[in-house]
Amino acid sequence: MPTPSRRRRIWTTIAAVWRYTKLGLGISLVVLLLVLAVQNANVVHVQLLAWQADVSLALVVIFALLSGALFGMAISSWRRRRSRR
Repeated sequence: MPTPSRRRRIWTTIAAVWRYTKLGLGISLVVLLLVLAVQNANVVHVQLLAWQADVSLALVVIFALLSGALFGMAISSWRRRRSRR
């Protein structure tokens, strides 16, 4: 059985590895979004109810991605709070 100080060092190392993993994943996502923006720069017509606009296809895809991520985080947060009660 590891001593408390050894256990603390192990968890500190795991936390550092996880922090760098998240950083690497975040940088990879930004690079992928930049590639997406460059390759899909053509303009598309977007219509939602009475609103119309001509915007870049990349912006439409990025907006959909961010909206889905925010919605998922909101649902996850709501479920966590609900399970604590």
